[in-house]
Amino acid sequence: MKKSLLSIVTLCLFAVSLIVNQAVAVPAYPGLIQYKQANGKILTIQLKGDEKVKWALTEDGYTLMMNSKGNYEYAIQDEKGNVQPSGIEANGMKERTAVEKNLLSKTEKGLYYSPSQISMMKGIWEIKATESQKAFPTTGNRKLVCILMGFKDKAFTKTQAEFNNLFNQVGYTTGGATGSVKDFYNENSWNQFNLTVDVFGPYTASQNMSYYGANDASGNDANPRALVTEAVTLADASANYANYDNDGDGTVDGVYVIYAGYGEEAGASTSAIWAHAWSITPVTKDGKTISKYSCSAELRGSSGTTITAIGVICHEFGHVLGAPDYYDTNYSTGGQFDGTGYWDMMAAGSWNNNGVTPAHHNAYTKVKVYGWATATVLSSAADITVNPVIGNQSFYQINSTTSGEYWIMENRQQTGFDAYIPGHGLMIYHVHSTVASASSSNNINATYPQKMYPVCANATTNPGTTASTYGTINGAGCPFPGSGAKTSFTDATTPNMKSWAGANTAKPITNIAENSTSKVITFSFMGGSGGGTAPTATSVAASAIGTTSATLNGQVNANNATTTVSFEWGTTSSLGNTLTASPSSVTGTTATNVTGSLTGLTANTTYYYRVKAVNASGTTTGSTMS
Repeated sequence: MKKSLLSIVTLCLFAVSLIVNQAVAVPAYPGLIQYKQANGKILTIQLKGDEKVKWALTEDGYTLMMNSKGNYEYAIQDEKGNVQPSGIEANGMKERTAVEKNLLSKTEKGLYYSPSQISMMKGIWEIKATESQKAFPTTGNRKLVCILMGFKDKAFTKTQAEFNNLFNQVGYTTGGATGSVKDFYNENSWNQFNLTVDVFGPYTASQNMSYYGANDASGNDANPRALVTEAVTLADASANYANYDNDGDGTVDGVYVIYAGYGEEAGASTSAIWAHAWSITPVTKDGKTISKYSCSAELRGSSGTTITAIGVICHEFGHVLGAPDYYDTNYSTGGQFDGTGYWDMMAAGSWNNNGVTPAHHNAYTKVKVYGWATATVLSSAADITVNPVIGNQSFYQINSTTSGEYWIMENRQQTGFDAYIPGHGLMIYHVHSTVASASSSNNINATYPQKMYPVCANATTNPGTTASTYGTINGAGCPFPGSGAKTSFTDATTPNMKSWAGANTAKPITNIAENSTSKVITFSFMGGSGGGTAPTATSVAASAIGTTSATLNGQVNANNATTTVSFEWGTTSSLGNTLTASPSSVTGTTATNVTGSLTGLTANTTYYYRVKAVNASGTTTGSTMS
């Protein structure tokens, strides 16, 4: 997606359940917008940061800060390194006065807050929880609650039915939409995750918009939590909050409030609320505790009557499911790394087509975080076929010499919700061994080395401490072969396949090709051949469950290579035990049903299992079931 000048944008946030003890965020809209100053003048600006730490840039890169009049001023830096308003209000580039030009001649572009300023602003948003929150289950039928709120001086204009459609309608097309929130997650999960959002209202708040949204001395909205508390109370007569405790822990998993009008983050006045996620003082309704919430504006941008888009709603719901941010969350360096960019819902891809057609989740999230699919681990020579990710669970993994470090691959094509990604081809992501710990602090791609990023085929150097060394992530040359016709990824190519420790992997990918008609990608792994590809394994629900025994079930496609089959099982999701399957060996190119008989089990105990298939081309496991 190319950055373009837009006067209508939106920043919807939907983080109804936090995965760590901190507010989670979404990156600001990455393009340019037109902002109308309180003095009537129009500025072309780019918003930066997120709801916790936010600033703006002129179109030629000077930092702006909002003053008490609702006008942007140029920012300057004091002797302590703190950024502060200069007192000189900004005009458009062609309308700048001599005073402005003189100031800018002595001002560095791209100023950002000092570490102490950032610490203060982020501290305001810290949620003082006693323990981390468990993410939603990522499969099955799940429910969330949404409340529509107008203000005393600003009525809500859209109907409950319109927002019900935005969340739940299959084939949703209003405002040029590619689909609803439900459509997005159905396509991403291969219909394994079915979300339903119950919408209530609109109701009217007791105060004017500015009471809730006017900025305090730190630039934060004054009373947004008061609006949410009112919303919860007003909807109580109609909503049964007990329906929204999906995991049965006694807590409503989140309340989502849509407030009338526009959001401050999209260029509205400083009296408007900046979309965000936070928590209110806990209240109890229908026997359930309510605390966490998220909120966003009813309409796109700062003018017009178009209903909001789904992009960042889906981004924030990605946090609900357990995914971290993959954009650069290090505000002190201005967010220099692209992370996974426009290729990914959990980065800038939430804004593709102005949020109307957001990108899919990346392969790592789908396989390792959500568990919607498994990746075939390649370990010996084979000719590999990778099918397009939409409609196919086709993922491959290559391990490095470092434990826990690997590359995971998928085939991305410009169709469905991926219609606006920057290109098409084989996406290869490099996963660092410390990705899990980086995820817990939500800084996966904030520092060098990035912990989960796309290997950019068009990069002319290997990744280093600067963003430019990673190549043009947001371009058609990022995937393989891509616009640069890059057909190999080995220890000797640039970028290379070595581990972060600098060790050779010795598992080359060559002859990468993309069929222009079928969109299928093929490549040779370790020289190719091998008589087939790694097997496909699918865990199936257990049967004949008794007090001390059960039959484990699975399906295995040997993919034309003799394949050994077993079940891994245990009393925790870590498994730890192995059971030989029946049959224990399969071959051919069609799925074979396999079983395993467990006996001597302990009554009233939960057991976990998955099917495992191994052939000369790799090892595959089905999803873990219980």
